[in-house]
Amino acid sequence: MSGEHRAKLESHITSSTLSGQEQREFIDAIAKVDDAWLGPLVQLMDAYPEVVPSLFKNLKAKQAAAEHGDDAAWEKVMADEETWLERFAAATEEK
Repeated sequence: MSGEHRAKLESHITSSTLSGQEQREFIDAIAKVDDAWLGPLVQLMDAYPEVVPSLFKNLKAKQAAAEHGDDAAWEKVMADEETWLERFAAATEEK
């Protein structure tokens, strides 16, 4: 991994309650993402490091839906993510 964002994300992931295998999977997935997309993820994990397991669970659900070509599952994951992000935005506005 290279870049400041990747280093911060890796630190958050390895400090999380995820298992070693899950940490490696998450780090490997993030390694494939362009740095430009990682800033908001860093901000989220900086503010709320406890969200790491939820973000990993979301990633795995997206991967499963994509691998199986399950449009309904994909739509559900995306709707759940939108709801979660709206709650997060509301919570951060209250701070």
